Amino acid sequence: MKIMVRKIYHLLSVIVLISASQTFVSCSNEEENATPKEVLLNGEKLEIRIAEEAFAQPASMRATAEMKDSTVDLGNGIVAEMSMKADRTAPTTTAAATRATTMSDGHYTIYILDASGNRLMGTDKELSGTVTGGNFVPDHHASIKLPNGTYTFVCHNDAVVAQGNDLKITNSSITTTCPMIGTVTKTLGSGTALISFTLKHYAARVRTEITTYTAYAEMDNNNTTFSSASNGLTELSLSLKGDAPSRAASGSMMYTEASAKQFENVGAQAYSSVVKPFKTNGNYVYIPLAPGETIALGDLKYHFNGKIYGKVANAVFPNKEEMQANHSYLITLKFASKTPLLLFQDGTVGYKGNESAGRVPVGVVTKEKTVETDTGTAMALNNAGDAIQYTQVAGDYRLPYSDLHEGKLFDIEADGLHYTYEYETGNSFYDYLTSQGESYPPAVPVSEYQEYGQYVFLAFRMAANYSPGVPTQNIGKWFLPTGSQWRDALMLILKLPKSNFEGVNSDSPFTEYMPFSSDPDADFDAYGEKVTVPLSLPTLQALFTAVGGTFPDGLYNVAGGFTLAGNRVHYLAAQPTRIVTTWTQVAEYVPAHVRPFVHF
Repeated sequence: MKIMVRKIYHLLSVIVLISASQTFVSCSNEEENATPKEVLLNGEKLEIRIAEEAFAQPASMRATAEMKDSTVDLGNGIVAEMSMKADRTAPTTTAAATRATTMSDGHYTIYILDASGNRLMGTDKELSGTVTGGNFVPDHHASIKLPNGTYTFVCHNDAVVAQGNDLKITNSSITTTCPMIGTVTKTLGSGTALISFTLKHYAARVRTEITTYTAYAEMDNNNTTFSSASNGLTELSLSLKGDAPSRAASGSMMYTEASAKQFENVGAQAYSSVVKPFKTNGNYVYIPLAPGETIALGDLKYHFNGKIYGKVANAVFPNKEEMQANHSYLITLKFASKTPLLLFQDGTVGYKGNESAGRVPVGVVTKEKTVETDTGTAMALNNAGDAIQYTQVAGDYRLPYSDLHEGKLFDIEADGLHYTYEYETGNSFYDYLTSQGESYPPAVPVSEYQEYGQYVFLAFRMAANYSPGVPTQNIGKWFLPTGSQWRDALMLILKLPKSNFEGVNSDSPFTEYMPFSSDPDADFDAYGEKVTVPLSLPTLQALFTAVGGTFPDGLYNVAGGFTLAGNRVHYLAAQPTRIVTTWTQVAEYVPAHVRPFVHF
């Protein structure tokens, strides 16, 4: 849901008009309820104006708008990036007369000091009331009586407590309300009818924004805290005029998110096929500071505790900016997973740990969706089995894709979905069929094509009929991937640069012919261009194991490639330190792993 920020956070200045509609007289309870409450000063109608100063953006942050923090590896497959920003919701400081916004909701007290700074006591020497929606309503009819002279009028909200000759601000009283104090020195004479306050903020304001992806963070509100060990921010004492600050020597300050209602502003986004941020926005916490006081770098620490992507996450983030009273700050935390992004059986994406009984992962995302109109791609968590690419039924069989796709295997930008379910005119398979006096195209997809009661393209058939073990919805048909789709998968999962796949030869005179009767882990010698992509197969295997999948070594079937030889089939060989591209002309005898892909 939208960020529910109290009006106090956005308010710049206000004019609260307290006026009397009739002369104050003694009246019954019925009269009190029936007539507007009013304030008189020495029998004259009194107008009181209260303006709230604006929260300012920290001066050191205005140019860059952001102070970067380091990235923290939490050691559980999650990485957190922190930044500390000037809070953009804070309005720019503007003179009170230039803005007509409502005053911060809350309860306010006004009392009076004489010329010597002593508080004047008595029911006719103070005023209290509530501001709601910009309207000030006195707690009761009031008549203030003062001899002519010079006085200091003090106004504060309930986050400030008067105790004897002091004003007190404590953590327990102001976690969600900013303490504000304003003073006006006025010489009273005949006809005085206006007192105007500008209330100052006696705190630094800070809120947090937690960003995860595909799912919300699960906050441990009772153990997620702000703390300061050295600043002694537990209690701030001030004079009755709001100056002469002093602090109680009482150890560390601690705010829990529960007491501050930090994370009541959780959004309402549903799981999606799109990789989008899920934001949890905190309310403001107010750190008590007098004007001129600061919180030193590293002294305010944010203790994060909760679950991210189903994993317990605990980390401490110190402030990277000196913090001042009347300044507003935003701490942002972005959590990324080091485990692969998953496709679930309902067509949504997410990470391991966000699964449930009704939400089961079926693949590793190899092409992310960033908008709904995108098409995403995922690799199955497991192999469908082992199969040859084609069966030689009668004579020299041709593969069902175009001779025009000549080139290096990883450079062929083609879709295995097309090869698995369709045919291409002008290809060698077309030539074969027409030479046999058969019609083209056949009435069934490649994966279902038979001759003499035998399925011909077995690897394609196995991919097309793959079952992840649970019913699926909102996803496409499983298919045998091409080299470019393998490239994109390895790039995303292992964070490999595209340059690793450039110039990797798969079909040229310089590529060593691989005798498939030998060990698939055997060495390869290239006579010319490279035929391998360096990678750590154990790392890839560990990533799949972590999300409930497998990735065995050995040969993998690949759709597409150069087919001039008619029965030349391409493979990837997964070896401990590399992926090798190779081919053979005896594919009807060589089974290889079938790893299905799917679009969503």
